[in-house]
Amino acid sequence: MKQVFFLLVAGVLLASCNSADSNVDEIADTYCACFKSTDKKASKKVKSFYKMVADGKSQEKLQAEAQELSADEREFVQQLSSDMEGKTSKLYKCIDKADKEVEKFRTKDKDAFMDKLVDEMYSRSDCKLAAHVFKAGVRIKKKGGDEEEETTDEDEDKNKDDEEEEEN
Repeated sequence: MKQVFFLLVAGVLLASCNSADSNVDEIADTYCACFKSTDKKASKKVKSFYKMVADGKSQEKLQAEAQELSADEREFVQQLSSDMEGKTSKLYKCIDKADKEVEKFRTKDKDAFMDKLVDEMYSRSDCKLAAHVFKAGVRIKKKGGDEEEETTDEDEDKNKDDEEEEEN
């Protein structure tokens, strides 16, 4: 009986050692580090634009917001998009390395874990841009790649509260 109990406890401990859910801070650290210099360089307007993307604003609203960006800010957005896709960029390599580290962890519910990870990233003042990018990715994945999803008025109110909090 003691052996069975020991084996059960050992199994639970081993399973929890590599649990992504219990290591969300460490995983967020890894991804936030990838975006650290980019986050510092991004203007408030650029972060606001990425927040709109993350929140699923319509293409029309995104285009209108993009028109409000300066030429340098639009170039920054284009460069960031390119860096996230370009396999030779420092950002892509960092994210790819982080992805490989995260693959070592287990999770029961990947969607719930990703939501938890995004929340952890948003809780950090120096990780907002990465949080916006990850939230957009999670939203798009949940929608099956359909990028057009208009947010509700309730979402708008919450977003305004979040933006005001970010400014303070």
